[in-house]
Amino acid sequence: MNLSIQLTLDYELFGDGTGDVYREQIIPTNHLMDICELYGAKLTVYFEYGQYLAFDKYSGLNDYFKSANQAILEQLKQLVSRGHDVQFHLHPTWLDASYTEEKGFILNKNLYDITFLAEDSIVEILRDGKGFLERNLKPIKPDYRCLSFRAGAWSARDSRKLISALLKAGYRIDSTVAKGAHLKSGYGSFDFRKASDRPYWYAKEDICKESIDKDSILELPILTRRTKVAPLFYMSSKRVFVNSIVSYYYKNKVTDQGEGALNKIKKLLSRDYALADFNFMPGKTLLKMIEKEINSINSGEEIYPITLIGHSKTSYNNDDLHLFFRALEKIYSVSYDTVSSYYMKYIEK
Repeated sequence: MNLSIQLTLDYELFGDGTGDVYREQIIPTNHLMDICELYGAKLTVYFEYGQYLAFDKYSGLNDYFKSANQAILEQLKQLVSRGHDVQFHLHPTWLDASYTEEKGFILNKNLYDITFLAEDSIVEILRDGKGFLERNLKPIKPDYRCLSFRAGAWSARDSRKLISALLKAGYRIDSTVAKGAHLKSGYGSFDFRKASDRPYWYAKEDICKESIDKDSILELPILTRRTKVAPLFYMSSKRVFVNSIVSYYYKNKVTDQGEGALNKIKKLLSRDYALADFNFMPGKTLLKMIEKEINSINSGEEIYPITLIGHSKTSYNNDDLHLFFRALEKIYSVSYDTVSSYYMKYIEK
């Protein structure tokens, strides 16, 4: 089986606007680049644009915001110069964020879904972000293109509106869907249980449903495993270790706010899917998820795309990736692609 492995990284601070750009973004992304390059693997960084805009807006109040944005832009340029990729990510909660020295950033947590915006506003922010990336990255890599989008909090309830806006803004790919995943909270709401089982599909009316229209949006779903024992996937020593560090800086996740300890435990135990998150899942678990995926579907594809996910803000203990890459290459014929390179080699050809 020929695999196209795409390691995607949501590049952002914590969901409530807290965190440090250097600790949550710059340093872990540098570390991941170094590991990936030992094996010829590539990162596709989904750059959070709303955060960048908010930092720019309030840069006159705090020099840190200006220097942090400069460091982010420099790292984005470094990513593409080293053969990695940068695509567009947006948590609309940042779009009308306010800031004071006393309270820090206050995000609009009610605006967690991009499709809560009017379609014209969605098109405008998508075009603005695409223009920002291409304006800054084409001088580094002349054939760079901003083609792909991932919704913040995986929330895009009105698929038709999102797809229409993406096409109008010049995007060709969406990578929001995580097959089988579902969540309902005050900060994010999605339900992908009816998503297509194919490794990718074209979407015209609904990002979960396959269309025969190849002029619509290409959906590259995040790998998941649907299973009744999913809670066990989230009890690995790797995840416990990473959470022990993250929780020191981010004590109450926005998706858990307002919930007691008992409800949090119930939510974990009722979970029936596991996300192929390379920050949290041990390499051997990721391998089993990949094996289960390709054995369950007879796709007939020339090359089978597998999209893994990580977050810069939870990138600790990634030395386990060395074992993952080595084991993967012993079992499969592997091509490490970015989202852009996969699209241009196998879809747009």
